[in-house]
Amino acid sequence: MTSHELLRIIFDKTPPKNVATELKLSLSTVHKWGQQPGAGKSGALNPLDRVVALMKLSGDTRILAWLCQQSDGYFVYNRRGDQLRGSTVEVVSGLVQRFADTLGEIAKAAADNQILAPEADKIRTEWERLKSSMEAFVSDCESGDFKGLNKKISDQSRRKNPPVKD
Repeated sequence: MTSHELLRIIFDKTPPKNVATELKLSLSTVHKWGQQPGAGKSGALNPLDRVVALMKLSGDTRILAWLCQQSDGYFVYNRRGDQLRGSTVEVVSGLVQRFADTLGEIAKAAADNQILAPEADKIRTEWERLKSSMEAFVSDCESGDFKGLNKKISDQSRRKNPPVKD
């Protein structure tokens, strides 16, 4: 789905007039967001396209992570194809071990009945890495791409950028 198609769906629930008023923009501009941009087309570069362009220019996924946080969610980086190797059993065992390691970090941090900010940061980082690894595995399972399980695992969940903090 393209950004302008998504915006047209959104405009069915939230009228462009309301969007224009709230964002202090012309109704014409908002309508153009829901149209295909490009040569000979009447659409305009919309905010979704601009955010994607900014993310690509910066190479920084924290933009997406921040947007997810604004909706009380989290961005999960999905490294497809280049992260898991070994037999399916070896990959699953590795993921289970990583989960156990993450739980171990949580238990270690909570041993004194408090979790300090640096400990929470470490837990968040480990959790984000684990989610990324699991997402890649589940995606490979869903697509039937078990060849993806036979590729490089080194630093399989090391994210390109650190998690965004509030």
